[in-house]
Amino acid sequence: MLLAIVPVIIGAVVLLVVLLSKDENKYDERQELISNRSYMYAFYVVFFINIVVMMASFFEEIPKMPTIILATLSLWSGIIVQSVYSIWKHAYFPFTVKHGEVFCIHMLILAFMQALIVVIDRFSLLGGEASLPVEISLSIGAISACIISIAIFLRNYLDKRAEAEK
Repeated sequence: MLLAIVPVIIGAVVLLVVLLSKDENKYDERQELISNRSYMYAFYVVFFINIVVMMASFFEEIPKMPTIILATLSLWSGIIVQSVYSIWKHAYFPFTVKHGEVFCIHMLILAFMQALIVVIDRFSLLGGEASLPVEISLSIGAISACIISIAIFLRNYLDKRAEAEK
């Protein structure tokens, strides 16, 4: 699972670039309000999923899922809600960023790498034993990254189409 560190390194590099360019990226008040609302919605989604999982654990008829899968599902659900809401309301990128195609490409690369790791692990291409909880967690992350990329591409497409109609 040495390849599992590659998405982490790419994520760290993207985070570093974002943090270093933070001074250049200015949001207006409307974007900050929408961003705060998206964080609130994401919190409620994560909270709701955790409550449902906790309540389901009281029933013996429901099969137990590994903790790593539940944690990944909960976190990525919050990330999806926050991201898609902010993207849809034009509050995800600051004004200095015209379109988020570069971010989309980064998210698609992250999704591809996670899917590649799942394939390598599933077919034991590098030896070792397959780990179903890790594969499911990486699959959830890959699907989530694809959803965020699709939301950005769709928002950009609709914006360009609206500009063309004017």
